[in-house]
Amino acid sequence: MNIFVQRFFKNKYLMFIITLFIVIVVFFTFRNIFFTRSFSETSSMVINGKVINVFIADDEVSRRKGLSILDRIKDNEAMLFIFDDIDYHNFWMKDMKFSIDIIWLDDNKKVIYEKKYARPSDYPSIYEPDVKSLYVLEFRYNFIDENNIKIGDSLYFDFNKKYK
Repeated sequence: MNIFVQRFFKNKYLMFIITLFIVIVVFFTFRNIFFTRSFSETSSMVINGKVINVFIADDEVSRRKGLSILDRIKDNEAMLFIFDDIDYHNFWMKDMKFSIDIIWLDDNKKVIYEKKYARPSDYPSIYEPDVKSLYVLEFRYNFIDENNIKIGDSLYFDFNKKYK
């Protein structure tokens, strides 16, 4: 056996460092496999004539992670959070990598509250409307102004019968 190989295996510290380096390289090489856009469902909706691809967060895990698993979203993308009950649903920017606009909707899909330009640096601030909501939509920042969305506007979507 080669003398270098023998010394390598005897030096456990060096073996640990090299193994750790290999694990880190493999992780960063394949991280997109583990952190892809894996949401339970996707669909589309139309807002003021613009087709928006919607990632649906309708369970506890997807609602908790939200858009934080993404590096960015496109101009025509959003995430729709569908809750089980009408309540005071709060949001924060934990682990977010980009700024967003957020709107809260009641059970009639009427806009009841908005937060423009929520930034990752805002964490740990919490955004919570003073009225109860059933749905929340997150868009890239400035979407609300560019599409003239106002409190009181109604949005229309009906993805399938399981949603209220």
